[in-house]
Amino acid sequence: MRVWVLLLALGLPGWAWGQKVTIVSETREIEGLRRKGMSALVEYDKKTVEKAWTRLLKTIGKAESWKSGALVVLAANVTAPELSGVDHITRLDATTEGTKVFWSLGQKGEYLEPGSPEYERAKRMLADFARQLYRDDLSEQIAAAEKVVDVASRTHDKTVQMGEHLRRQLERNGADQQSLIKQLEEKRQEAERLKQELTNNKTDQESALEEIRKVRKIAEERKGKLQSLQTQTP
Repeated sequence: MRVWVLLLALGLPGWAWGQKVTIVSETREIEGLRRKGMSALVEYDKKTVEKAWTRLLKTIGKAESWKSGALVVLAANVTAPELSGVDHITRLDATTEGTKVFWSLGQKGEYLEPGSPEYERAKRMLADFARQLYRDDLSEQIAAAEKVVDVASRTHDKTVQMGEHLRRQLERNGADQQSLIKQLEEKRQEAERLKQELTNNKTDQESALEEIRKVRKIAEERKGKLQSLQTQTP
């Protein structure tokens, strides 16, 4: 399932997993001679194919390069037992669809034909070569996709953690808001109480002043009487 998810994420074509390699008989002119052989179209650029093809030829024997761009492993330099005594002439050509790999096998001046053991071994090697290129490329792309998935997973985890942090902050903010509302209500009630107490205090002040005036009046009256008594003659 994970592989298919990665495939969908990469947008890889369906042939990528089961690419059918078609090998056909072909005749090519190389170094002024028409040479019979086989060819296969590999849907990768020439530089990529040439690098891998050179590695394959090294498993057959010591290769040399001709002016025409052909890579050659002469029979005398073949080290692979199953292809010994065979001259190998190969050439890679870039096309609009990829790279065409041409392979001609000769033995004692004659080109090997389909059906001969060496020809069939080489045909299987060419098919396996193309399929391995596809597999290697897919493995690299899947590995790259898995890295992207890992990075995306870590990013997702961070966003989840951030979301949880924000949720807790929001909850604390809500609690603080409720606390402030409660405090504001308490302050409002306290302000009402203080206003009432201030009003009561003003009333008390007026009552106290009225009491002072009454007492003062009485005192003044007493003083007047006292003076009147003191000025009377016997």
